[in-house]
Amino acid sequence: QNANNGIVTAITDFVPVSMGCKNIQGANVALGYSVNVGYTMVQTQISIADLAAGVYTLEFVSASGERISARLIK
Repeated sequence: QNANNGIVTAITDFVPVSMGCKNIQGANVALGYSVNVGYTMVQTQISIADLAAGVYTLEFVSASGERISARLIK
Protein backbone atom coordinates (compact mmCIF):
# COMPACT_ATOMS: atom_id res chain seq x y z
CA GLN A 1 0.00 0.00 0.00
CA ASN A 2 1.19 3.49 -0.78
CA ALA A 3 0.06 5.56 2.20
CA ASN A 4 0.72 8.81 0.34
CA ASN A 5 -1.92 8.37 -2.37
CA GLY A 6 -4.39 5.83 -0.95
CA ILE A 7 -3.68 3.21 -3.61
CA VAL A 8 -3.23 -0.49 -2.86
CA THR A 9 -1.26 -2.42 -5.47
CA ALA A 10 -1.66 -6.21 -5.72
CA ILE A 11 0.28 -8.61 -7.95
CA THR A 12 -1.47 -11.79 -9.12
CA ASP A 13 -0.43 -14.53 -11.54
CA PHE A 14 -3.72 -14.28 -13.47
CA VAL A 15 -5.80 -11.54 -15.04
CA PRO A 16 -8.66 -10.90 -12.61
CA VAL A 17 -12.14 -10.76 -14.13
CA SER A 18 -13.50 -9.57 -10.81
CA MET A 19 -11.70 -7.62 -8.13
CA GLY A 20 -12.71 -5.48 -5.25
CA CYS A 21 -12.47 -4.47 -1.65
CA LYS A 22 -15.17 -5.60 0.78
CA ASN A 23 -16.00 -4.22 4.19
CA ILE A 24 -16.55 -6.40 7.25
CA GLN A 25 -20.23 -6.85 6.28
CA GLY A 26 -19.19 -8.22 2.85
CA ALA A 27 -20.32 -5.22 0.78
CA ASN A 28 -18.08 -4.01 -2.06
CA VAL A 29 -16.68 -0.60 -1.13
CA ALA A 30 -14.01 -0.16 -3.84
CA LEU A 31 -13.30 -1.66 -7.25
CA GLY A 32 -9.90 -2.29 -8.76
CA TYR A 33 -8.45 -2.09 -12.21
CA SER A 34 -5.54 -3.83 -13.95
CA VAL A 35 -2.75 -1.47 -14.88
CA ASN A 36 0.04 -3.69 -16.19
CA VAL A 37 -0.18 -7.11 -17.81
CA GLY A 38 3.18 -8.90 -17.92
CA TYR A 39 4.16 -12.36 -19.05
CA THR A 40 3.34 -14.06 -15.74
CA MET A 41 2.06 -11.33 -13.42
CA VAL A 42 -0.72 -8.76 -13.41
CA GLN A 43 -0.53 -5.58 -11.36
CA THR A 44 -3.89 -4.36 -10.06
CA GLN A 45 -4.58 -1.14 -8.19
CA ILE A 46 -7.47 -0.34 -5.88
CA SER A 47 -8.08 3.14 -4.49
CA ILE A 48 -8.84 3.12 -0.78
CA ALA A 49 -8.35 6.83 -0.12
CA ASP A 50 -12.06 7.40 0.60
CA LEU A 51 -12.49 4.40 2.91
CA ALA A 52 -12.82 4.80 6.65
CA ALA A 53 -10.26 3.21 8.95
CA GLY A 54 -11.05 -0.45 9.47
CA VAL A 55 -10.53 -4.02 8.26
CA TYR A 56 -11.30 -4.92 4.64
CA THR A 57 -10.93 -7.96 2.39
CA LEU A 58 -9.34 -7.64 -1.04
CA GLU A 59 -10.66 -10.28 -3.41
CA PHE A 60 -9.52 -11.25 -6.92
CA VAL A 61 -11.28 -13.84 -9.12
CA SER A 62 -9.88 -15.37 -12.33
CA ALA A 63 -11.86 -16.42 -15.41
CA SER A 64 -11.55 -20.05 -14.27
CA GLY A 65 -12.97 -19.22 -10.83
CA GLU A 66 -9.70 -19.17 -8.89
CA ARG A 67 -9.97 -16.81 -5.92
CA ILE A 68 -7.29 -14.97 -4.02
CA SER A 69 -8.10 -12.83 -1.01
CA ALA A 70 -6.10 -10.82 1.47
CA ARG A 71 -6.92 -8.82 4.57
CA LEU A 72 -6.30 -5.09 4.46
CA ILE A 73 -6.13 -2.98 7.60
CA LYS A 74 -6.44 0.75 7.01
